[in-house]
Amino acid sequence: MNFKFSLAGALTVVMAITLVAVVSDRASAQLPGLPGGIGVGAYVPTSSWAKQGGDTQVAVDLRYNFPGAPLTPTKTVMELSYEGGNGTGHSTIVPLTIGETFGNGTIPGLPYFGLGAGAYYIDQSGSSVTTRLGGYASLGYRFTLLFAELKYQYADKAEGWLGTVGLSF
Repeated sequence: MNFKFSLAGALTVVMAITLVAVVSDRASAQLPGLPGGIGVGAYVPTSSWAKQGGDTQVAVDLRYNFPGAPLTPTKTVMELSYEGGNGTGHSTIVPLTIGETFGNGTIPGLPYFGLGAGAYYIDQSGSSVTTRLGGYASLGYRFTLLFAELKYQYADKAEGWLGTVGLSF
């Protein structure tokens, strides 16, 4: 599998990871012990623009969990992801989103669903590099240390399905 990174794309990823690290560090100082996670999986684009990177592309996901509303089975999740590949062209999508999960996916053995929104950095063949607003809906299941999740994201030129498995910590 070949991957093509642009300088602008790499800088955006580095800046987003730095933002997540700073927010996570400050939040963990105030709210110790909140789990996060990392996941890997496949991105299956439904957008013809994103399909330039291939019918199935790689997806990587970093997460940080904040508590939800008191006495409710919710949590707030900030995610930084990478989705991309090379096919007839290239497609790189870097979403930085914040969402709410319902059903408390922090408890093993329980399904959850979520909704979120954020900024989607998009770099694709034949299109100018841009950042667009978008959103997602997800359905997942938390095992003891692992999770499995199916998500549909919508952002202009970046629509598609993501299947992710990962480690919660």
